[in-house]
Amino acid sequence: MLPGELANNRMASCLRLRRAFTAQRTASTPVPVVVAVMVFLAVITAVVSGLIAFVGALNVLTGTGAPDHEWGDYLNLAACVFTFNFWLARAHYQGKPAAWTAQVTLFLIGLLGFPLFTVLNGILLFLFHKEDVRRWYTPEPI
Repeated sequence: MLPGELANNRMASCLRLRRAFTAQRTASTPVPVVVAVMVFLAVITAVVSGLIAFVGALNVLTGTGAPDHEWGDYLNLAACVFTFNFWLARAHYQGKPAAWTAQVTLFLIGLLGFPLFTVLNGILLFLFHKEDVRRWYTPEPI
């Protein structure tokens, strides 16, 4: 085999591998149901915490809040929760591996809520380890 043929064979095998990887997730690949549910819950949490932050900001600005800066603390907490959940919803939808890690961490913390949340988070943790969900969060090769 000549060096040029070897290079062509390597190029062809690289192209086959690339096609195999990109065939896993394309623009038309449907979002797994459990991921769609997590996006929905993150958006709802972001909206609620955004509303809480808005009400807290209004109370701080109008001076109707408690004099011990209680509303300022709520405002900071709600703003942090809003920012985190907005990022989480967007990262889930885009299939970022960091979103999978953050969600699994939240599920593990949720296992401490005995008995109802233990069962619920255990089921969600199981669903998040299924193959189609793991494939959604697998980064695409360049």
